[in-house]
Order: sequence, then structure tokens, then C-alpha cells
Amino acid sequence: APGIYILNVRFSDDHVPGSPFLLNVGGSASGRTRETLTKQMEAAEASVPNKLCEFILQIPGTNPFDMEAAVADPSGTSELCDVMDLEDFHYKIMFTPKATGTHTLSVRHKGMHISGSPFQYSVGQLNLGGCHKVQVGGPGLEKGEAGMPAEFKIESINGAGRRVPV
Repeated sequence: APGIYILNVRFSDDHVPGSPFLLNVGGSASGRTRETLTKQMEAAEASVPNKLCEFILQIPGTNPFDMEAAVADPSGTSELCDVMDLEDFHYKIMFTPKATGTHTLSVRHKGMHISGSPFQYSVGQLNLGGCHKVQVGGPGLEKGEAGMPAEFKIESINGAGRRVPV
């Protein structure tokens, strides 16, 4: 569609000279329609100490032998998590927190943090949420290819227990 766009061009995660570029696209609209999808999800049950926590992440282009995860509790004590290879680049990450508070979950492939890692994870009573507690990240927001799915994640804390549109 016609309009003004910002184009980021990167090589090896570094902007090429002149990037980002400001583009003024002219002409007439293509007639394509835009579709907005909304999915209602129930808020997750609050995690509590000494109860198993499980996450399933899809991390395209990774090798299960090169995956590792660790969680650090609020005091900074860190321990390795169990990482189970599912299929189609899906991994189940499991750990049992021992304390309440904000934990930090680090997920790495070949020693490098994956997109969005480290993740903040609350154990115990959740505080009231708000739009400032929503994080969006993932490879689908960093780069994309026309006609291909762009995958990303949305993380939100909703202490009120209401449905969170994703």
C-alpha cells in the first residue's frame, strides 16, 4: 500500500551503511485486504515454589544437542533446567523453583542466548498487570520473508486473572 515506510537492512545483525532507510511508496493500493487475528487465552495458573514449571518453545534452526537452559532465583542461585526435545524444533523446558519472586530463565543454543532470552518468570503471587508488563519478541519481528509465516511470542502478566488477547 502507498505510504511512508522505514526499511532496516542488516548484514550479520549490523545495519548496512545508511540503514534504516525512509521509503516513500507511491502508486495505488493493490486491493489486498488485511486480516487481524485475535485469540483469547485463559491466564496461566500462578507458579508456586516446589511445583514443576514447564515451558514449550519453538526455536527454528536449532540442534537439540546444542540446547541448554538455566534458571536463576531472586537470590542469584542458578541451576540447570531439563530440556526435552519434542519434534519440529519444539523443546520442553522444565524446572522446579524453590523460592518466590522473579526468576530469570536463560535459554541458549551453542552457548548463545536465543531471541528474547533471558526471560523473566514470576513465582508466587502475581502483582497487578498492565500494558507495561507485555513483551513481544522473536525472529518473526526481527526479520521476515514475503509469503512466509513470521513467528514471535507475546509474554504478558495479568494478575487480575482475566483473558489476555494474543
